[in-house]
Amino acid sequence: YSWRVYSGTIDENTILLLHGDGFEDASPNAHAVQNTGVTLSNVKTKFSGTAFSFDGSSWMKFILDEIKWAEDFTLDFWIYHTSAAISYPTPFSLSYPANYYRGYYVHHDWWKNCSIACNTKTTSISNAYTKDKWFHFAYVKSGTTISVYHDGTLVGTLDISSGVSDTSAVNLIIGAMSQYGSPVSDTAILGYMNEIRLSNVARYTANFTPQTEPYNMNFVEFCASNDANAYPDRATHTDG
Repeated sequence: YSWRVYSGTIDENTILLLHGDGFEDASPNAHAVQNTGVTLSNVKTKFSGTAFSFDGSSWMKFILDEIKWAEDFTLDFWIYHTSAAISYPTPFSLSYPANYYRGYYVHHDWWKNCSIACNTKTTSISNAYTKDKWFHFAYVKSGTTISVYHDGTLVGTLDISSGVSDTSAVNLIIGAMSQYGSPVSDTAILGYMNEIRLSNVARYTANFTPQTEPYNMNFVEFCASNDANAYPDRATHTDG
């Protein structure tokens, strides 16, 4: 019999990491959050004991110097919508503060479609989600393409070859759409979010299996056998 201890890590490409168990940025950057009405709730959670709860008039805002328009990025998260009452609930918006059209955003309309936009370019993805269920989304900017992965499967792309190329710092708003760097109230989501991670690389280039544990968590496992094959290394399943 033995105990095994596994430890995940946060790599140098992790710019922002929010588990949902508090409002502290778990990345080395420790960004300060400007929180408007978001709370922690244990009603619906994916991994930890709590999740971020959005009531249709709440959001979080971060000012990020590490992400530039001309660079690649990945934003991935778990989301649980609870209502279709808002026409364009927007899980996130990455925007250049001075210009409404200069930025990326995504919204899920009440027809259960997902739309992604960059400047004036937009594409829609049909039947990308339903309410009252956890889904994983990853938005990956690689070169001049934004790819959307739904539960690890590529469901749509957007060509942004004539999109933004600015090197300015950006605003990240979680839970609503951004206009001139500030949230648009009628796009605020109703539901929950867990494990929100922003990276400065294109992490996914093909279909993948979403993580099954929180990023950067330690595991202690009791092994009832000394047979290593009977207890495969769980650390290989820790992404982050």
